[in-house]
Amino acid sequence: MVAVALYQYTHYTGVPFNPGDEVTWWFGPWDWWKHGVVVTAHPFNASSSNRSLEVVHTRSESYPGDPEGHRLIVATVRNTGPDPIMIFYLTVTDIAP
Repeated sequence: MVAVALYQYTHYTGVPFNPGDEVTWWFGPWDWWKHGVVVTAHPFNASSSNRSLEVVHTRSESYPGDPEGHRLIVATVRNTGPDPIMIFYLTVTDIAP
C-alpha cells in the first residue's frame, strides 16, 4: 500500500512576485528516503490577471549529521506569466512506499 501526505504553504510577502522572479523553498530535513516528492505551484486566481507559475527545479539533499534517511527537498518557483502575483500556494506531495 502507498501512503500519501499533502503539505500546503502560502507565499505572501506583501511585495509583488514579478514576471521572471524566482523564489526558493526548503522542506525538511524529513524522513523522505526513497519517497516520491512532487512540488506544484498554484497562483491565486484573479479574474483581472494572467498568471502562470513553474517549478523550475527540485532537488534532494542530505548532509552529514542528519538522521539516517532524512532528506532536504529544495524547490525553486518562477513567475512565467505576464503579470505580477501577490499570493500563490505551494503544494508538496510525499508519496511513500
